[in-house]
Amino acid sequence: MMKNFLYSVAAAATLAFGHAAPAMAQDYDLDGMQQSLTMLELTVSQIFTRNGIDVDPRTLDLSQIAQIVSRFDSGDDQPTRSELEFIINRN
Repeated sequence: MMKNFLYSVAAAATLAFGHAAPAMAQDYDLDGMQQSLTMLELTVSQIFTRNGIDVDPRTLDLSQIAQIVSRFDSGDDQPTRSELEFIINRN
């Protein structure tokens, strides 16, 4: 799961920031990336619900979503509400 997550983040970031050549863009599974992003947004939504945070994950950029999900997947102590709010409010 983490490998797919990291692949999706890297591929989406490459396309979002325009560093991929048009010929290389054909190699990406755009439907799969959109599906992965939707799954990440749902995961973040569940994290927010558990922590009483009323923010739509679709308003976050990809790096914020990745940071929140990786923080929860790391197996370390779970981030506090204030840590999550810090990630949300940095733009």
